[in-house]
Amino acid sequence: MIMRNKSLKVKISKKWEWTNCDLNMHIEKDGVHIYRHLESKCQLVDNDQNLKDVLVDINQQRSFNYSKRVGWNWHKSWKIPDITVTLESDGVITNNLIRCRLLTGIIEDVYTVKNTPLIGVIDVPLDKNINGFLFTNVKFNQTSYQQDGSYFHLIVEIYINDELFNTQQGLKTLISPPLFIDSRKSARNTRRFQYQVLTSQVQPFHPYLLQKNLIIRQGKGNQFLQVDDSATGFNQYLVAQNIRQKCRHPYFLAQKFQSIFNLYYNAKFVGGHQTIEQILIQIQRTLIETIYKKDDKLKFNYNKLLLLQIKEDIAVDGNLQANLSQIASPLLLIQGSQQVDNNWIHIDSRQLNSIYQRIYPKLGRLEDQQVKIIKDDFDISSDESVSDACQYHEQFETANQERTVIQLQGPIKKVCC
Repeated sequence: MIMRNKSLKVKISKKWEWTNCDLNMHIEKDGVHIYRHLESKCQLVDNDQNLKDVLVDINQQRSFNYSKRVGWNWHKSWKIPDITVTLESDGVITNNLIRCRLLTGIIEDVYTVKNTPLIGVIDVPLDKNINGFLFTNVKFNQTSYQQDGSYFHLIVEIYINDELFNTQQGLKTLISPPLFIDSRKSARNTRRFQYQVLTSQVQPFHPYLLQKNLIIRQGKGNQFLQVDDSATGFNQYLVAQNIRQKCRHPYFLAQKFQSIFNLYYNAKFVGGHQTIEQILIQIQRTLIETIYKKDDKLKFNYNKLLLLQIKEDIAVDGNLQANLSQIASPLLLIQGSQQVDNNWIHIDSRQLNSIYQRIYPKLGRLEDQQVKIIKDDFDISSDESVSDACQYHEQFETANQERTVIQLQGPIKKVCC
């Protein structure tokens, strides 16, 4: 894929990697054009008064989005993931004169990058607690469309600021891969959908939802269809536009679509002698802790807690295969009808129904403060509420139309683990 920056064509790589920046920065202010060189080699004085190279390490809170169509991309309204710039300077003198600024720009030619503004605090002093610099709550101020389709580059510049002599000396500059900055509503909706999918996989649902008829609207008219317990019904439920907040919790799927799925729990996760009620409560607590704390070590230790097995008589076509991605989560394994390992213990869906009603009040759930933190992580509005799944579905159960079954089409495929 090729950038559309005006005079320069650069290949976009799938690998996100900061590289040395040996370019000139073009700054336009009040009609005046200023050019200055961005230094790419960092040397500081060590304790023996010798010049010594300083290594710079850059870490981000999370990665930017990547797509085959535009490459690395981000939305103008989203906060740039927190960026930590660390100096690896053993035995090197660092002082309060060292600062770092976060810049952005578009490539003008092979020698020049033109500066564009950012929103937020973009020039910070050295934080001795981390021996580096932290940039947080920064946003882009322009989009690629405003720059004739050009891609943006983030630039980290470390420099010495001598206030006594009013001079600045560049030490090290690193530049990011190209970023396409969007502002369309569809991009914001993508983040909102990802948030809804994530929370709906772990937030407990009210038992009433298991008895409630799930109704979908067909087409643009007023024809309604009732979702049944079949592969067709499962597909209809996950793509229904009138059901805006869907429940994707494994406990719900195993009961509402019990003709499709068998549910198992991992016996290696369970410690000691526990009842099935205690086991399900413990698993729910771990699901919540994992999504909220983002504990990679926790995910690694427990691997998969639950398994949804697609029953043998279910044909897995392209539609079902695609919709299974909506229920996939770090602690849930989805597999076809092949035999499961001995460490997986089957949970009878008929017993699960009565058990769930008893344990529902005891199940861990995302609290308001946890929800707020997750929303901040997804950069979506804080006024979106996460309520019990019984409140997700509005008043569609009153429709009582003849049920229509849509036949699955396409070749049968196996679902890989």
